[in-house]
Amino acid sequence: MRKYVIEMRSELSTESTDFEVVGIVPATETFIRLSNLAPGRLFWLRIRAFGDFGISDSFPTQELLTHASIPSQPSPVRLVLFFLHFFFFFFFFALAVYLKQYQVSATSNSMSLKWMPVDGNGMAVKEHIVELSENGGKSFAPAIRTAALQGDVSHLQPFTEYTFRLQGVSNRGSSAWSPEVTFKTLAGSPAAVTQVAASDVRSAQATVSWQEPSENGAKIEKYTVFVQPEDQQQQLVIHSTKPLVRLDSLKPNSVYNVRVQAANSVGLGPLSKPLRFISLQEKPVAVTGLHLVSATHNAVKVQTSKKE
Repeated sequence: MRKYVIEMRSELSTESTDFEVVGIVPATETFIRLSNLAPGRLFWLRIRAFGDFGISDSFPTQELLTHASIPSQPSPVRLVLFFLHFFFFFFFFALAVYLKQYQVSATSNSMSLKWMPVDGNGMAVKEHIVELSENGGKSFAPAIRTAALQGDVSHLQPFTEYTFRLQGVSNRGSSAWSPEVTFKTLAGSPAAVTQVAASDVRSAQATVSWQEPSENGAKIEKYTVFVQPEDQQQQLVIHSTKPLVRLDSLKPNSVYNVRVQAANSVGLGPLSKPLRFISLQEKPVAVTGLHLVSATHNAVKVQTSKKE
């Protein structure tokens, strides 16, 4: 006998005869070290002896189980797709794409993610952790912790890029982080208008201006200004494409409440905080038609045709 040939197959083999040669040692050796085996896997090992007159039958096959290890590195997460015509997918697919009758699970402030099962390497993966960073930042924060293979992330900012990574956790420990992948939320309605102020206030006119809010991914198309006199139920509505309006025909010495709302192609933003201002009092009417009624040695009486 000149040498031993060591053959092995794993539980992933499709056929019970799929043995592969994994080592050859001289007949003088009775030890071999096999490395780079998958953790948590079942293997079958057999040994044959080779000599000058041929090959022997194999020794009894040995069953081996490697120890479990931490989970393997997961694949990247991905967005979930929901088709409205799900049950007729194959028939309506082309039409759905053409008409855009599908919904990608990303809105202006949320995303639905899913991922492939993580290989636990002999130990069940009991938890998946998804972390995110915003706009290419280096700092990641927890977003999802679940035993399932998908989850939702909410309270995101509109039209913003988020980078995600995934980790599998078993009783043996935590896997390496998956490759990072970046998705972007959809455009949203504008943010609330701020810094609403009144200037050049007169008895019948005033100018109202404000700070332009964040567009959230879609250009602001108009502003709506709601002017409510405190002594009236009916309010005045004014539209503007600029961050200011001129109010006319105000009542003197009257209280007005003003709120502003921005709009873009996505929808209406929230109303601003109310601005309260008071128009000035009207100037007295000029005195006209002054004439003397009577006079004494120490007094006079005059009269006007118009009074204040």
